[in-house]
Amino acid sequence: MDEVVFGRYRLIALIGEGGMGKVFKAHDSVIGRDVAIKVLPTELSAEPGYRERFRREAHTAARLTEPHIIPIYDTGEVDGQLYLVMPVVDGIDVNGLLARDGAMSPQRAVLVIAQLASALHAAHAVGLVHRDIKPSNALVTGDDFVYLIDFGIAHDAAATKLTSTGMMVGTWAYMAPERFTTGTADARADVYALACVLYECLTGVRPFPGDSMEQQIAGHLTVEPPKPSVVNPAVPVGFDEVIARGMAKNPEERYQSARELATAAAQALSASQSAPTLVEDSAPAVGGGGQGSGRAGSTVAAGAVGRRGGGSVKTRPVIGRDKLGVLSKIGQGGQGVVYRAPNVKTKFAASMVYKEYKAQSRSDIDFTALAAMPALVEESLSYAQAERLISFAAWPCALVEDGGASTGFVMPAIPEAFFIDLTTVKGVSRTTAEFQHLLNHSSVLAARGIGVDDAQRYSLLREVASALAFMHKHGVCVGDISPKNLLFSLSPHEAVYFIDCDAMRINGVSALPQMETPDWEAPPGEELATIYSDAYKLGLLALRLLAGDHDTKNLQHIPASTPALLRQIITDTLSNAPQQRPLPEAWSYVLGHAIEQAQHQKKTATPASPPISVAPTPPPTPIVHSRPPVGTSTPPPPASVYSRPPAPTPTPPPPTTQPPSSGKIWGGVGAAAVVVVVAIIVAVVVGNRQSSPPSASPSSSTSPSSTASYSPTPTTPTFSVPPSLLQGADQGGDSQCEGGFPLPRGYRVGPAAPTSSDKFTSCAFAIVVGQSYLADNPDLTSPQTPRSVAAQSPLANCPDVQNDHPNVQCSGNAFLMQCQQEGLDQWITCRGGNDAVVYIY
Repeated sequence: MDEVVFGRYRLIALIGEGGMGKVFKAHDSVIGRDVAIKVLPTELSAEPGYRERFRREAHTAARLTEPHIIPIYDTGEVDGQLYLVMPVVDGIDVNGLLARDGAMSPQRAVLVIAQLASALHAAHAVGLVHRDIKPSNALVTGDDFVYLIDFGIAHDAAATKLTSTGMMVGTWAYMAPERFTTGTADARADVYALACVLYECLTGVRPFPGDSMEQQIAGHLTVEPPKPSVVNPAVPVGFDEVIARGMAKNPEERYQSARELATAAAQALSASQSAPTLVEDSAPAVGGGGQGSGRAGSTVAAGAVGRRGGGSVKTRPVIGRDKLGVLSKIGQGGQGVVYRAPNVKTKFAASMVYKEYKAQSRSDIDFTALAAMPALVEESLSYAQAERLISFAAWPCALVEDGGASTGFVMPAIPEAFFIDLTTVKGVSRTTAEFQHLLNHSSVLAARGIGVDDAQRYSLLREVASALAFMHKHGVCVGDISPKNLLFSLSPHEAVYFIDCDAMRINGVSALPQMETPDWEAPPGEELATIYSDAYKLGLLALRLLAGDHDTKNLQHIPASTPALLRQIITDTLSNAPQQRPLPEAWSYVLGHAIEQAQHQKKTATPASPPISVAPTPPPTPIVHSRPPVGTSTPPPPASVYSRPPAPTPTPPPPTTQPPSSGKIWGGVGAAAVVVVVAIIVAVVVGNRQSSPPSASPSSSTSPSSTASYSPTPTTPTFSVPPSLLQGADQGGDSQCEGGFPLPRGYRVGPAAPTSSDKFTSCAFAIVVGQSYLADNPDLTSPQTPRSVAAQSPLANCPDVQNDHPNVQCSGNAFLMQCQQEGLDQWITCRGGNDAVVYIY
């Protein structure tokens, strides 16, 4: 299509069309980025009640700050056509995915449903029902990150039974029985629809046959829930019960939340995993290089890669030891010796090596389980998938036999990029780039010749998360994730490489007994080598990498500069129960945003000042890696409150921008702590404000016309702030926070979510507002309440924001913005450092 000017946007191409309108790829001429615009038909927007429903969609999206829900950048009207602006997502919906590839593996289906459940949990927590859960409303990216889209028909649970147009909204094939009888729907109707989607992911077909409305209604009302294992024998029978309960006719008999359904599906998968049955191929070698062929070499994992459906017998790639060529020893460990295998060739790696288990260790090796690893490459993965797997893992590609007995396996040699020249007291030495080298303070890294910044750290963690997500999707769990069996590369780009892959668990079994590296164990009593234990160790790796500490488990050691979302996902991963931990797909999303922030800050940073010389006395200002006194019993606050060393020249950085941030928005994490997220951000802000020099950075929103600066006078009164920044007990009325700042009437302090009758705040919030007002009015001597501050005038250093749109951005050390559109009780808190979390009280 020819480009069309649509307000501030240029419509580039039509990328989708449905009952709620058309979706165009467009370019935002103001911000300069590509976006997706959903435009409603003019005739629909003219119908009674339609504009209200549309406004509800925008408001819903603004309230649902969850990564698995598409955020809304903008909304408005052009020439009578209402529109929504969203990010462009490169992906395919589940409906198209199933049409293209057929039924999903149980592992992949569970991961998809877990992410959709996370989105629904966030919506249901604020009283919203989607009412249109179906495969075409689940968008899957290349990394299997799932978005729930089209909240255009979502409505408050207390809204009317039918839309004012008289049209029942939803898709017949996924609608709960009560939708056809009473016409009402609560969160359990979404649970029913989610169970229908799970069934379709597992089987590739809808729960009930028939394309007519009558057939679908009859199925939902009268037919017992179908059994996926009957339609697809590859589906474990445990899923039959999950579907039966999820699609129960009586809402009271269903899972009462989307999270319960996702948890049950994960348990069904875990309980059913068993070892695959492998049958010997008649040809003992892979790719045509048989043992008796007389060829000088053997080709591994080449000819058979991507083969599907060619027969019921799975190959077992085997190479005779005598065909490996002249072996040269390159390494030795506790279990075996590694040799170069010059005669083994593969399309995936420049060279191959042979790991030979020691004779005394072979009795402990389950070679049948080990054979499942090359079988995965040979039988299950496409060529591109196999290539990707081998790009980040020293994956076993074929077993090796000697005299009919298995002795080991061949795998790719470690790529050259994963070696480093390490500076030590003995000089420079060439060694493998183990992750343990990175778990040190930046000064130690510099002394060893390793230069790494925050963006690179986040990129490495994203590579780990992406690799884990890929392996989990294909039934592989790492188990022993530790810095000794994980390598890194910083050039030409950030990359990671898993070694010791023969110890991984595939389809529920492993060739070697599950062992864990000391100080890298999963929590006591937890099953090893599951997607949940892998997620825990990813969180531990992130904490220690960012803190520069080999053994910390203290969340207070997360650096103060860490973006709020990344801080939160680390906290949730290390604190939550196993099945409520954020999974690697959510990590990939959060780390992507952290990388963008770090790169933007680096581009807009002021020129570096001369280094500060630190005298032995007095002691230097604590930095983000400092620890609390031994024996401290106070639990770590959600956000770090360590002060930063003062900058020698407090020059304000230029304004920065970022995409809208989100609160608790990942798989397995509830949305019941929205206010805690606000308190977290304010706590960080107050910590930064306390430790900042007298002149702070400018505060501004991203509105082109809204800018402000913050330059308090040296006579600004100061007040003490409680060390934890958060009061533990609820307080009501005009109770005072420590430091002399009163709470506004009608608020109480608490970590719970807001309800219809209670408003929550925090002492940190009251302190920030009070200090902000005193900064502009240094002649005042008494503290002010937030209500008093708002009643007098907008603060010069807290720009007034004229909307409650989620696309509110902060820059520099902006710490508070006042929203007066809907009254004095509306507040937006922003954390400095180009990292905004928005919540309207």
